[in-house]
Amino acid sequence: MPHAFFNKIRGPVDFVYNGVCDLLAPPYCVSCHRFLEERIPLCTSCERFLEPVVSLEVSVTSNYAMRVYALTSYDKVVRSLVLAKHSRQRIASRQLGELVARGCYCPWEQFDCLVPVPLHWQRYAARGYNQAKVMAERIAQVRGITVSDGVRRVRATRFQATLSAEERIENVMAMSVLKKGFAEQYRGKHVVLIDDVFTTGATLCAVAKAIAVANPKTISALVAARVV
Repeated sequence: MPHAFFNKIRGPVDFVYNGVCDLLAPPYCVSCHRFLEERIPLCTSCERFLEPVVSLEVSVTSNYAMRVYALTSYDKVVRSLVLAKHSRQRIASRQLGELVARGCYCPWEQFDCLVPVPLHWQRYAARGYNQAKVMAERIAQVRGITVSDGVRRVRATRFQATLSAEERIENVMAMSVLKKGFAEQYRGKHVVLIDDVFTTGATLCAVAKAIAVANPKTISALVAARVV
Protein backbone atom coordinates (compact mmCIF):
# COMPACT_ATOMS: atom_id res chain seq x y z
CA MET A 1 0.00 0.00 0.00
CA PRO A 2 2.70 2.59 0.88
CA HIS A 3 4.55 1.82 -2.35
CA ALA A 4 1.38 2.26 -4.40
CA PHE A 5 0.71 5.58 -2.70
CA PHE A 6 4.20 6.93 -3.34
CA ASN A 7 4.09 5.79 -6.96
CA LYS A 8 0.78 7.61 -7.36
CA ILE A 9 2.09 10.94 -6.06
CA ARG A 10 5.56 10.69 -7.66
CA GLY A 11 4.40 12.29 -10.91
CA PRO A 12 2.90 15.44 -9.31
CA VAL A 13 5.84 15.74 -6.88
CA ASP A 14 8.37 15.52 -9.72
CA PHE A 15 6.38 18.12 -11.68
CA VAL A 16 6.43 20.58 -8.76
CA TYR A 17 10.10 19.87 -8.00
CA ASN A 18 11.16 20.44 -11.62
CA GLY A 19 9.09 23.61 -11.74
CA VAL A 20 10.79 25.01 -8.64
CA CYS A 21 14.22 24.11 -10.04
CA ASP A 22 13.44 25.87 -13.33
CA LEU A 23 12.26 28.93 -11.42
CA LEU A 24 15.28 29.17 -9.10
CA ALA A 25 17.90 27.97 -11.60
CA PRO A 26 16.57 28.20 -15.16
CA PRO A 27 18.22 25.81 -17.63
CA TYR A 28 20.83 27.41 -19.86
CA CYS A 29 23.45 26.42 -22.42
CA VAL A 30 26.82 25.90 -20.71
CA SER A 31 28.59 27.27 -23.79
CA CYS A 32 26.75 30.42 -24.91
CA HIS A 33 24.68 30.81 -21.68
CA ARG A 34 21.44 31.19 -23.62
CA PHE A 35 18.37 30.20 -21.57
CA LEU A 36 16.74 26.96 -22.72
CA GLU A 37 13.25 25.49 -22.55
CA GLU A 38 14.55 22.14 -21.23
CA ARG A 39 17.35 21.10 -18.91
CA ILE A 40 20.00 19.97 -21.39
CA PRO A 41 23.71 20.95 -21.44
CA LEU A 42 23.93 22.61 -24.85
CA CYS A 43 21.62 24.52 -27.16
CA THR A 44 21.16 23.23 -30.70
CA SER A 45 23.53 25.83 -32.15
CA CYS A 46 26.41 25.03 -29.79
CA GLU A 47 25.88 21.30 -30.09
CA ARG A 48 26.71 21.57 -33.79
CA PHE A 49 30.26 22.59 -32.86
CA LEU A 50 30.91 19.17 -31.29
CA GLU A 51 33.03 17.55 -33.98
CA PRO A 52 32.69 13.75 -33.93
CA VAL A 53 35.84 11.62 -33.85
CA VAL A 54 36.22 8.07 -35.09
CA SER A 55 36.72 5.29 -32.58
CA LEU A 56 40.12 3.70 -32.12
CA GLU A 57 41.41 0.41 -30.78
CA VAL A 58 44.17 0.05 -28.21
CA SER A 59 45.89 -3.12 -27.03
CA VAL A 60 45.26 -4.15 -23.43
CA THR A 61 46.68 -7.68 -23.14
CA SER A 62 47.61 -10.42 -25.59
CA ASN A 63 43.96 -11.52 -25.50
CA TYR A 64 42.15 -8.19 -25.31
CA ALA A 65 41.98 -5.02 -27.37
CA MET A 66 39.79 -2.14 -26.25
CA ARG A 67 37.64 -0.09 -28.61
CA VAL A 68 37.49 3.54 -27.42
CA TYR A 69 34.46 5.68 -28.36
CA ALA A 70 34.56 9.44 -27.83
CA LEU A 71 31.87 12.07 -28.15
CA THR A 72 34.20 14.69 -29.58
CA SER A 73 37.73 16.08 -29.53
CA TYR A 74 39.21 17.72 -26.44
CA ASP A 75 38.48 21.37 -27.09
CA LYS A 76 35.97 24.20 -26.65
CA VAL A 77 33.01 23.55 -24.37
CA VAL A 78 33.78 19.91 -23.56
CA ARG A 79 37.27 20.84 -22.36
CA SER A 80 35.81 23.39 -19.94
CA LEU A 81 33.40 20.78 -18.56
CA VAL A 82 36.25 18.31 -18.05
CA LEU A 83 38.43 20.85 -16.24
CA ALA A 84 35.52 21.83 -13.99
CA LYS A 85 36.26 18.75 -11.84
CA HIS A 86 39.26 20.57 -10.39
CA SER A 87 36.92 23.19 -8.92
CA ARG A 88 34.50 20.53 -7.63
CA GLN A 89 31.70 21.30 -10.10
CA ARG A 90 29.86 18.00 -9.92
CA ILE A 91 27.11 19.20 -12.27
CA ALA A 92 29.68 19.49 -15.07
CA SER A 93 30.39 15.75 -14.87
CA ARG A 94 26.68 15.01 -15.01
CA GLN A 95 26.43 17.23 -18.10
CA LEU A 96 29.30 15.31 -19.70
CA GLY A 97 27.44 12.08 -19.04
CA GLU A 98 24.32 13.55 -20.60
CA LEU A 99 26.21 14.61 -23.72
CA VAL A 100 27.87 11.19 -24.10
CA ALA A 101 24.61 9.31 -23.57
CA ARG A 102 22.73 11.31 -26.17
CA GLY A 103 25.44 12.10 -28.70
CA CYS A 104 28.12 9.38 -28.76
CA TYR A 105 27.90 6.98 -31.70
CA CYS A 106 28.57 3.47 -30.42
CA PRO A 107 26.80 0.06 -30.22
CA TRP A 108 24.73 0.87 -27.12
CA GLU A 109 22.57 -2.23 -27.48
CA GLN A 110 25.62 -4.48 -26.99
CA PHE A 111 26.80 -3.02 -23.70
CA ASP A 112 26.07 -4.96 -20.50
CA CYS A 113 27.55 -2.77 -17.77
CA LEU A 114 29.36 0.53 -17.24
CA VAL A 115 32.49 0.62 -15.06
CA PRO A 116 33.68 4.10 -14.03
CA VAL A 117 37.43 4.62 -13.80
CA PRO A 118 38.13 4.73 -10.05
CA LEU A 119 39.74 7.47 -7.98
CA HIS A 120 42.14 6.80 -5.14
CA TRP A 121 40.51 7.59 -1.80
CA GLN A 122 42.84 10.55 -1.22
CA ARG A 123 41.83 12.15 -4.53
CA TYR A 124 38.18 11.35 -3.80
CA ALA A 125 38.39 12.99 -0.37
CA ALA A 126 39.91 16.14 -1.87
CA ARG A 127 37.40 16.41 -4.71
CA GLY A 128 34.33 15.00 -2.98
CA TYR A 129 33.19 12.84 -5.88
CA ASN A 130 34.41 10.71 -8.78
CA GLN A 131 33.68 12.48 -12.07
CA ALA A 132 33.70 9.19 -14.01
CA LYS A 133 31.10 7.67 -11.68
CA VAL A 134 28.84 10.73 -11.96
CA MET A 135 29.10 10.42 -15.76
CA ALA A 136 28.37 6.70 -15.64
CA GLU A 137 25.30 7.17 -13.44
CA ARG A 138 23.83 9.72 -15.85
CA ILE A 139 24.59 7.56 -18.88
CA ALA A 140 22.93 4.63 -17.11
CA GLN A 141 19.80 6.70 -16.46
CA VAL A 142 19.50 7.73 -20.10
CA ARG A 143 20.48 4.41 -21.70
CA GLY A 144 19.20 1.91 -19.15
CA ILE A 145 22.57 0.20 -18.59
CA THR A 146 23.79 -1.03 -15.22
CA VAL A 147 26.65 0.73 -13.43
CA SER A 148 29.07 -1.69 -11.78
CA ASP A 149 31.71 -0.08 -9.58
CA GLY A 150 33.95 -3.14 -9.46
CA VAL A 151 37.46 -1.69 -9.73
CA ARG A 152 39.40 0.13 -7.05
CA ARG A 153 42.59 2.15 -7.21
CA VAL A 154 45.17 0.72 -4.84
CA ARG A 155 47.68 3.53 -4.86
CA ALA A 156 47.68 7.27 -5.38
CA THR A 157 49.14 8.58 -8.62
CA ARG A 158 50.33 11.95 -9.84
CA PHE A 159 48.04 13.99 -12.09
CA GLN A 160 48.35 12.54 -15.60
CA ALA A 161 48.09 15.96 -17.25
CA THR A 162 51.46 16.97 -15.81
CA LEU A 163 53.35 13.95 -17.22
CA SER A 164 54.89 12.86 -20.51
CA ALA A 165 53.49 9.86 -22.40
CA GLU A 166 56.16 7.54 -20.94
CA GLU A 167 55.64 8.87 -17.42
CA ARG A 168 51.86 8.40 -17.71
CA ILE A 169 52.29 4.69 -18.41
CA GLU A 170 54.68 4.22 -15.48
CA ASN A 171 52.44 6.34 -13.23
CA VAL A 172 49.40 4.06 -13.58
CA MET A 173 51.09 0.65 -13.70
CA ALA A 174 49.35 -1.77 -11.31
CA MET A 175 47.24 1.05 -9.89
CA SER A 176 43.88 -0.76 -10.20
CA VAL A 177 42.59 -4.13 -9.05
CA LEU A 178 39.28 -5.92 -9.34
CA LYS A 179 37.18 -5.81 -6.18
CA LYS A 180 36.39 -9.12 -4.50
CA GLY A 181 33.24 -10.77 -5.86
CA PHE A 182 33.06 -8.82 -9.12
CA ALA A 183 34.81 -11.31 -11.41
CA GLU A 184 31.62 -13.30 -11.89
CA GLN A 185 29.70 -10.14 -12.81
CA TYR A 186 32.05 -9.39 -15.69
CA ARG A 187 32.74 -12.90 -16.97
CA GLY A 188 31.42 -13.25 -20.52
CA LYS A 189 29.93 -9.72 -20.53
CA HIS A 190 30.44 -6.66 -22.73
CA VAL A 191 32.07 -4.30 -20.22
CA VAL A 192 32.39 -0.57 -20.89
CA LEU A 193 34.81 1.69 -19.00
CA ILE A 194 33.76 5.31 -18.44
CA ASP A 195 36.07 8.31 -18.14
CA ASP A 196 35.97 12.00 -19.01
CA VAL A 197 38.98 12.33 -21.33
CA PHE A 198 41.34 10.07 -23.30
CA THR A 199 44.92 11.18 -23.89
CA THR A 200 47.51 8.40 -24.12
CA GLY A 201 45.09 5.75 -22.89
CA ALA A 202 47.36 4.75 -20.00
CA THR A 203 44.69 5.09 -17.32
CA LEU A 204 41.99 3.25 -19.26
CA CYS A 205 44.37 0.44 -20.17
CA ALA A 206 45.38 0.01 -16.53
CA VAL A 207 41.72 -0.37 -15.52
CA ALA A 208 41.03 -2.65 -18.50
CA LYS A 209 43.84 -4.97 -17.39
CA ALA A 210 42.18 -5.30 -13.99
CA ILE A 211 38.89 -6.17 -15.72
CA ALA A 212 40.57 -8.62 -18.12
CA VAL A 213 41.31 -11.12 -15.34
CA ALA A 214 37.54 -11.73 -15.12
CA ASN A 215 37.44 -12.94 -18.75
CA PRO A 216 34.76 -10.58 -20.11
CA LYS A 217 33.43 -11.00 -23.64
CA THR A 218 34.73 -7.58 -24.69
CA ILE A 219 36.16 -4.46 -23.07
CA SER A 220 35.26 -1.05 -24.53
CA ALA A 221 35.57 2.51 -23.30
CA LEU A 222 33.39 5.60 -23.53
CA VAL A 223 34.85 9.07 -23.00
CA ALA A 224 33.50 12.57 -23.41
CA ALA A 225 36.58 13.83 -25.23
CA ARG A 226 39.71 12.54 -26.89
CA VAL A 227 42.95 14.32 -27.56
CA VAL A 228 43.49 13.93 -31.32
